[in-house]
Amino acid sequence: MTRRRPGPALLRCLTAVVLLAGGGPARGTERALLLDVFINAHPSGIVAEFHERAGQLFARRDELQTLGLQPGPGGAADEVPLGGWAGLSWRLDERAQRLHVTVPPHLLRPSRLGPAGALEAGRPALESAWGAVLNYDLIGTGLLGSGLGRPGAGSQGGPGHGLADRVLAQALLDGRMFSPFGVAATSYLGRADAGAAAFTRLESSWVFSEPDSMLRARAGDLVSSGLSWSRPVRLGGVQFSTDFAIRPDLVTFPTPTITGTVAVPSTVDVLVNGVRLLGQEVQPGPFEIRQLPVVTGAGEVSVVTRDASGQDVRRSLPIYASAAMLAPGLSSFSAEAGLVRLNYGLAGGDYRAPTGAVTYRRGLADWLTVEGHAETSLGHGAPRRRRRAGPLAMAGGGLATAVPRLGGLSLGVAGSTAGGRTGGLVSVAVERIGPALSAAVAVQASTPGFRDTAASFGDPYPRLRLRASLGWTLGRFGTFGLAYIGLRRDPAWIAAPQYRGAPSSFDLPSLVPATRVSLLSASLSRPLFDSRAYAWVNGYRDFGGSAGLVAGISVALGPRSTAGASLDMGRGQSYGGLQASHAAVANGDFGGQLQLLHGDLERELATGEYRTPWGRLAAGIDHAGRQTALRASAQGALALAGGSVFAANTLRNSFAVVDTGLPGVGVLHENRPVGRTGADGRLLVPDLRSFGRNRIGIAATDVPIDAEVGETTRLVRPQDRSGVVVRFPVRRNDGAIVRLTDAAGTPIPAGSSVRQLRPDAAAATPVGFDGEAYLTGLGARNRIEVRLANGRRCQAEVAYARHGGTLPRLQASPCRAVP
Repeated sequence: MTRRRPGPALLRCLTAVVLLAGGGPARGTERALLLDVFINAHPSGIVAEFHERAGQLFARRDELQTLGLQPGPGGAADEVPLGGWAGLSWRLDERAQRLHVTVPPHLLRPSRLGPAGALEAGRPALESAWGAVLNYDLIGTGLLGSGLGRPGAGSQGGPGHGLADRVLAQALLDGRMFSPFGVAATSYLGRADAGAAAFTRLESSWVFSEPDSMLRARAGDLVSSGLSWSRPVRLGGVQFSTDFAIRPDLVTFPTPTITGTVAVPSTVDVLVNGVRLLGQEVQPGPFEIRQLPVVTGAGEVSVVTRDASGQDVRRSLPIYASAAMLAPGLSSFSAEAGLVRLNYGLAGGDYRAPTGAVTYRRGLADWLTVEGHAETSLGHGAPRRRRRAGPLAMAGGGLATAVPRLGGLSLGVAGSTAGGRTGGLVSVAVERIGPALSAAVAVQASTPGFRDTAASFGDPYPRLRLRASLGWTLGRFGTFGLAYIGLRRDPAWIAAPQYRGAPSSFDLPSLVPATRVSLLSASLSRPLFDSRAYAWVNGYRDFGGSAGLVAGISVALGPRSTAGASLDMGRGQSYGGLQASHAAVANGDFGGQLQLLHGDLERELATGEYRTPWGRLAAGIDHAGRQTALRASAQGALALAGGSVFAANTLRNSFAVVDTGLPGVGVLHENRPVGRTGADGRLLVPDLRSFGRNRIGIAATDVPIDAEVGETTRLVRPQDRSGVVVRFPVRRNDGAIVRLTDAAGTPIPAGSSVRQLRPDAAAATPVGFDGEAYLTGLGARNRIEVRLANGRRCQAEVAYARHGGTLPRLQASPCRAVP
């Protein structure tokens, strides 16, 4: 067992005891030694246990690892001889009880610096209560205008005659039930118009996340996985996938590992792009720094080593971090199978042909990540045409690499076969993200016969797709951007699904026309007036024949208010506008928006908003042309957790229910006040980070003085979109300061002790000056006993009643002596 270094006298005593217990060297076989260890003439600060046999020293493997040595593989309890290492020498100073070890750097364990280990330390377990959430977004619109009313409105006299009202209502409902066994969720979109109403199911699923393996299982509606050159589709089925969001502390892309060696105690500073990210002291020997918090793109890491004399040694190396890559040894996969879903948002259950897909990625080295994807589908889901279309099979692979100073490169190739036709795909993407200049080019080209699952259901794969972008920081002149998008798609006959209110039993042939897109855009933005204003100009040129320009300026009028002006020219029209907005950020805030457009497009818009703890309310008027719309909306959530129902703003992420048992106690989230507990002693805290650490606390100053509370801060890690109940039990101690006097009215002397005469009473309490003592757990009537310093005893009585959060001062009856 390793011990911290005691004083010299104590060390000699401990060693003598060990020698006597073991019989001392007189036995001539073995003796145990507790030695103060010096490594390469520098004190380790550790007293370690060794065994001497026949003039050789042995130590346990875990003891040597604690000392910073590398004994190699083996069990922690295995003993290793110090003389068995090439290059290692030792000298025992028995008089000083010291062991001097001289060892080359390659036999020392590197000192690990940086945040990698600290992130795992103290990571609380994932937790979830049982409960449910219903998010709602309700919108009502009243339209006033010609020809927009009920059927037949405005038919007499033509447009502009007979003003008609039309009321539209829309509701988006998103509900979920959460538990330690996952989250079951479903969502619906409802519409009501002219007396007709309809509800459409959007998505329904059950999701379970396993934190240790970062595995997520999903059953129900889902979106298939893929790579940069594949296209996802909606399915109804099952999916198993790696989800790095379960570990928000994990850096998934390769980061530089910095190693070095120092001969004397030194300080190591790490700078990334000139910003100091780490500074730490290291002991003599090797050190390494892993998982530096670098940003993606090109950069430079500098390591500055400074010894006690103030001498600096600086090393710099270029890096390029790409989010398209995985760290060495890290892998991800996704596998899903089910039925292709069509007409999302129109039909709740239009599921077609069986389909499956698999995606896998793995980091092989700091500079190389490989990836692969395959998918198959049984035709297009039309029973009468499935035989003609035949099954689809598509598979491909690729790689992603990064070169310091240059940038990142991604390559992909794929092939497919469907209906007797084969095809191929090639994808190439190059990027470089830098502090001042960034550029990216991505090209995908396919043969006419290449098909994927999306192509089988109405979306032919493009023959050519080109994306290019350039970003340039111009210093005080702002930022310039340039982008180009090119798309070529041949005409194709497909079996397009026909929606007629219900899924059809067969699909009709449909011709998808050829698509030719060639669009170039440029933008320039610049902050003004010490960043209190922001101006921009965006222009585009569609080589199919149109062009346009948008320019504007936005001015900050305060922390929540902005105003601006804009000009839009293009698509055969031009108009200018003025805008102003005031955001409602916190509960109790009012907000609003004004917009005026004049020119070929005429519009006046005014809305108001009020944010409450239980939701957002908004109303406004929108006038465009001859049409006026009156709108009102309500947005919020209802949550059930911990046995209580809460009304809150929309809860998309996790939340906590803080339970103190007392009203009016302030609650903190990440040391920021978020509210006070209600009459039931509870408060809902929204916007917790799923899978991440969240610090929840209460304001101890709000706890009544006659109450007791244990911990006032907790770290919680909620499951995916779940609620957790965080209890801070505040217990009233029913305490008071009691003044004790003897039969003559003289205060009981300080140093005496007092206790209550009941079986469950607490331990005796000391009596302070002026005969005062602090007693807790008092009832309506209490008998107490005082023991004086001379051993004599006396008894008294005191009555107690709660005083509404104040600490009462009570006078006990005269203390009568007892035998």
